[in-house]
This record gives sequence, structure tokens and C-alpha cells, in this order.
Amino acid sequence: MPTKHTITELLSTRPYVLAPEIYDCISAKCVEACGFEATVLSSSEFANSYGYPDLGLLTLNDFVDVTRRICRCSSLPMIVDAEEGFGRAIHAYMTAERLAEAGASG
Repeated sequence: MPTKHTITELLSTRPYVLAPEIYDCISAKCVEACGFEATVLSSSEFANSYGYPDLGLLTLNDFVDVTRRICRCSSLPMIVDAEEGFGRAIHAYMTAERLAEAGASG
């Protein structure tokens, strides 16, 4: 689902944007229903939703899959906490690229 606005557009009209942390489609829909204008996919909340601690146990593919699912059901721009980028600097670049292709805004 295309986003209503980008993070950059929102920040051009105000100094900050409140963006609650989410971890799945239903939490994203709840945030949207409450009137917020952006979300953050929290690595901690996402790991906890699987019953894992936030120790980097989920893979890049896990993050790309959940990002794609959430972006299909919510029109809010989403920032993704993708840990340390899953490797070296080139991996962080590729992580950002894959998450952007999946619909992440930042």
C-alpha cells in the first residue's frame, strides 16, 4: 500500500513526528487507527513477538518479510530498526536497499 506521506514530508512541516513502535500488521493498524502518522518497526518488539530476546537472532529475511507484510496493510511510513545492518558496511547498505524495496521509509 503506498504511503500517505514520506518521513521527509512529515518532518518538513514540524520538528518531530511521534512514531510508535510496532511488530506486526495488527499493531500497525492499531497505530494507524489511533491517528499517528508514522511507525517504527522495533527489532526488540519483533524479536519478542517470536518469543526471542533482542539478541540478533532474527535474520535479514525475517525483517524484509515483516516489513513487506506491514507495508501492504498500512499506509503509514515506517522506519525499520534493522539492528547493526547484518554485517559489515556493505551489508548495511544491502540491508537498507532490501528494506526500502519492501516498503520501509527509513
